[in-house]
Amino acid sequence: MLNGKLNTHFNEEQQTVMSNLLSYVELKIEECQRKSETLFNTRVSNLSIEINNRMFRCFGKAFYEAEDMHYNYRIQISGKIFGNISDTKKLDNTIIHEFCHVLAKHKYNTFGHDHYWKSLMRDFGEVPKASTNHEECAASTNFDYKEHRNIVTRYIYKCDCRNFELSSKMHTSIQKGNGRRCSSCKTRLVYTNQFKKV
Repeated sequence: MLNGKLNTHFNEEQQTVMSNLLSYVELKIEECQRKSETLFNTRVSNLSIEINNRMFRCFGKAFYEAEDMHYNYRIQISGKIFGNISDTKKLDNTIIHEFCHVLAKHKYNTFGHDHYWKSLMRDFGEVPKASTNHEECAASTNFDYKEHRNIVTRYIYKCDCRNFELSSKMHTSIQKGNGRRCSSCKTRLVYTNQFKKV
């Protein structure tokens, strides 16, 4: 039995879209379960599904957690990426991809993109490919990754010989009194009261 949920709050319109997405994912997972029963005479128990609207750097994720003498499995699908697409081919591939991770853990006690996972992907009729290029992933679903990526602030410091763009962590450290010096001219770095977003 599947336990599906939406793990963030949505407005009414989003709720409808995400509920439809969750229903679709649950249907596809049930198809995967039936195929697993046919091919391997096994069904993954303790499996839950989540639609995560905060996940935009990947299509989906699979998790497992040991509890007593069994594992609890969870598959998350990106509502941010898949919430508004009409082409379900990539979504179907993602669901099968994540289900094969769960099945590999359930059947072979292994996790990752190893030969067991690749073999299961082939058994399910998919090309065993893991995409780690987030922009490439996003491009295939018309999702603008650059628009939603984390914006980083760089703080401008200077010494006697040049300017430096420092991270927020380094900036905070210097502001707390942990001074830094230039490795070339050996003078103390001074904050210019300027920053930029990248």
